[in-house]
Amino acid sequence: MAFALNHGQVIQMNLRSFQVSDDSEAKNNESRENYHRMPTRPILCSISVEDGVSFDDVSNTEIISYEIKDADNNPIAVTGDEADFIQTLFSLSGEYVIQFRTDEYIYYGSIGI
Repeated sequence: MAFALNHGQVIQMNLRSFQVSDDSEAKNNESRENYHRMPTRPILCSISVEDGVSFDDVSNTEIISYEIKDADNNPIAVTGDEADFIQTLFSLSGEYVIQFRTDEYIYYGSIGI
């Protein structure tokens, strides 16, 4: 679990990602030979009241859904609005899983705040 650094109104955390695929992509990949898959490298994410959500090394990320889940993976908040997500996140304390959904990827990470 990564612990968020909460200095004033900024949280920094490491995220992982996985690509969202549809059924047609899955069928195309079934014909490939087995191969070893490396885990994704962590992506640094900053969350602040002033600057919103930003990713290092990821460009053109349009987040569709912002999600906060408890340690047991139960939803605490799911919203399409960045400001609502940030306001809710900064009002919490404890251990949570954060997920950001885009058209192509889901970015996720665990934090303790």
